[in-house]
Amino acid sequence: MSNWVVVPALLEGRDQMDERFPNRDHGAEGTIGDQSHQSSSSSHNPDETGKPEYSDHDGINEVRAIDWDKDLNDAGGVTMEQVVQLWLTLLRSGQMWWVRYLIYKGRIWHRRDNFVTREYNGGDKHESHVHATNDFTQAADTVRNTNWHLSELNGPGEVPVSDSHLSVDGKLGPKTIAKWQRVMGTPVDGKISSPSDLVKAVQTKLKSTVDASLKVDGYGIVQGGKRSKTIGALQRYLKSPVDEYISSPVSEVVKALQRRLNEDRF
Repeated sequence: MSNWVVVPALLEGRDQMDERFPNRDHGAEGTIGDQSHQSSSSSHNPDETGKPEYSDHDGINEVRAIDWDKDLNDAGGVTMEQVVQLWLTLLRSGQMWWVRYLIYKGRIWHRRDNFVTREYNGGDKHESHVHATNDFTQAADTVRNTNWHLSELNGPGEVPVSDSHLSVDGKLGPKTIAKWQRVMGTPVDGKISSPSDLVKAVQTKLKSTVDASLKVDGYGIVQGGKRSKTIGALQRYLKSPVDEYISSPVSEVVKALQRRLNEDRF
């Protein structure tokens, strides 16, 4: 298994972890698979000469997985759980697009599920480290200058990823908006301003999934307001009836949104 390389994004993540957490442990850390990994399919194995989870057969012997030791020893009290929750917020909003899945403490978050929390049933529950696998695309293999957003973790306390369970009442109130903001990774104030960072993030997602012509301008999501192309795209995305209005006081598209947010995803 000689002459293998780790994809650049994961090495950049490792370097940014070292910079943000200079006192962290490295004992449960690595990239290339040990003997137990080499005997089974794993992204820790080089994709040309090992037994990989995926190979693109491009002649480059790529490793697409990394483990980070959970012990950060951060002076401000930041924990690895906070790091993971921050990353999940970003992944669910379409950022950090080069990551395919994360595993930590018996849980897995996979791109195919929009990073919903699932139980991980593998033999190693990853109690001592976080596992990250890069996505299986040429763009993810080659991207550089990635941002793992670790500078956003500046002190103790949990990263606020989600609120308590939302009532599915069809009302686009402050609690629903605040949770939507957290899931999308935008500033949280429970309000949709004009223009709105939340609406821009939503429009970016809708533009990439249901309406390539959609304008990303931060306007167009108001309950009981005017007709909006953004609302129509939102209705198609959430598979609710499409009329380009958010009905008031109760809306079917808001109910669909609340159900989705209760799974910590959009």
